[in-house]
Amino acid sequence: MDNENFDKYRLLYENHPLINITTDLEGRILAINKNGAKELNYELNELINKHISTLFIPQESARIEKHIQYILLNPSKQSSHEMKMLRKNNQEFWVRETIYTLDSDSPVRKIFFVFDNITFQKNAEANAKNLSKSLQNMLDATPLGVLVYRLDENGDLILISTNESAIKILQIDMYALISKKIQDIFPSLLKQKMIDKFIGVIRTGKPLLNQSLDYEDVHFKGIYEFSVIKLSEYTIAVFFTDITEKQNALNSLKQSELKFKTLFESANDAIFLIENNVIIDCNEKAVEIFKTTKNAIVGKKLHQISPDLQPDGITSRTKIQEKINSAIDGTPQFYEWQHTRFDGSYFDGEVSLKRVVFEDKVYLQAIFRDITERKQSEKIISEQKRELSTLMSNLPGMAYRCANNINWTMEFVNDGCYQLTGYRKDELLNDRVVSYANLINREDQLLVFETVQNAVNNHESFTLLYRIFTCQGIEKWVWEKGRAIYDNQNNVVCIEGFITDITERKMTEEKIIILAHALKSVSECICITDLREKIIFINKSFIRIYGYSEKEIIGKPISFIRSDKNNPAIIKKLFPETLAGGWTGEIIYKRKNGEEFLAHLSTSLITDDAGKPMAIACISTESSHHI
Repeated sequence: MDNENFDKYRLLYENHPLINITTDLEGRILAINKNGAKELNYELNELINKHISTLFIPQESARIEKHIQYILLNPSKQSSHEMKMLRKNNQEFWVRETIYTLDSDSPVRKIFFVFDNITFQKNAEANAKNLSKSLQNMLDATPLGVLVYRLDENGDLILISTNESAIKILQIDMYALISKKIQDIFPSLLKQKMIDKFIGVIRTGKPLLNQSLDYEDVHFKGIYEFSVIKLSEYTIAVFFTDITEKQNALNSLKQSELKFKTLFESANDAIFLIENNVIIDCNEKAVEIFKTTKNAIVGKKLHQISPDLQPDGITSRTKIQEKINSAIDGTPQFYEWQHTRFDGSYFDGEVSLKRVVFEDKVYLQAIFRDITERKQSEKIISEQKRELSTLMSNLPGMAYRCANNINWTMEFVNDGCYQLTGYRKDELLNDRVVSYANLINREDQLLVFETVQNAVNNHESFTLLYRIFTCQGIEKWVWEKGRAIYDNQNNVVCIEGFITDITERKMTEEKIIILAHALKSVSECICITDLREKIIFINKSFIRIYGYSEKEIIGKPISFIRSDKNNPAIIKKLFPETLAGGWTGEIIYKRKNGEEFLAHLSTSLITDDAGKPMAIACISTESSHHI
């Protein structure tokens, strides 16, 4: 190889963005690339001959030794692991270690390590988990029961999430019903055609707000107030509370004025009794919520305890009159409303407005519930979802959830799928245009399937390197990390993971391997020394001509192979002239068996990008002349 190509490949190796380390069979560092040393905050010469385990946190020392033993026992295989390294200043960071040997080395003489800094990815994964946990904690903190359903490919609503309040309200372990169909959990909903209404929210996006349901089956009985909102393309959330007691209280109100008064004053919601649009009575909770006296409330109209405009821009007077007219006509009204306290502050409320007939007189009964905290919780949940969505959209790759089948049918992918595969989310989901399995190179499909199934069966995570073809037919190398999600019966619900493009890294690794092979395969004897003239690299031709193995010669001074018959004046000027630009001439060398021979030698200085000397390259060919 000529000097220009050698320098080119050397620069590629030195400037490779990952940490590349070469060790002997005992783990002592023989070489490291420039960027690798910089990442670790070391100078290059500080690391040579150090044991590689010193670059890891103490807990990883035993692991790195096991990795070395494994690769020596399995020289044709690569081994990949996630570990923590140490910089010179003892700062820890996460890396993905790939360890391998060269197929051409027989027996194996060197071990090659490639370390990819994955600290950002690990932090992102941890943040995503924390965000998901925070969201669940918020759901568990709300007094409303929450049931989240996903519409599957068969048109069934499947329960996928719940909260602690749902368990308290329904008095049953709803977590045990995850993955069940809604009709299997609440069979009476079919008779009431409520399931079709729920699916209608998914189809139209229009929510069901503040609905009332009188429900009964063999497990549940009660009256529930609920709202249904759409979360995503196939997902809805049902927020509900048990209003059985409140409804029973309202029914009892019709039977007895005394009972009415008892319930009226003990209710935890603000209750107003209205005649001819004017408030004629209210309970103590109303006084508490509106921060005034009963006398100040009685005689007011509903729009007078409301701001001039509601959040939608319509006047409170106009909107409340519509609600009153509908309630008087016999249609109960359930709605959210913004109120004004007597101190001028606003708060959000949930209102139930119904007609009540007592002693042949028609009244309106308005029940107000302060939902300010619920609104704040919903706002926080919405913001957390937005943050999670932003995080998922900005991950450098594709986060996914898929079925454990031969097609890897995608149930969720983030926006990174387009940059990775060239396909949009709607094209990948449910195999609508193409299944993910069809993107995998056919030569890698069996490997991917068997690796995943082995991990699934052992309840382990899996890591994969394989090739895919994009929508444009471009082949890419990808790295995938994932694991299966199981239900309470250990059935696989889905597989979740992350896939990222490592094509550029893979190509760089291949170039480095080619460079290493090239240096070892040229016919000239190549010997590289450090600036103290100690040998740090030899190729196969050197081993063949001189008779020494790498183990015997690496670390020896270059004078070890020179004959004592050389002219001292020539030897004296050889090193300084090399430092000045290079030296060419003939030198007498000696083989391991003691035989001496004349060789043509050409030396040159190896420098880094800044021109700083790093090593000396010696290229020699045996001369046809005799000594």
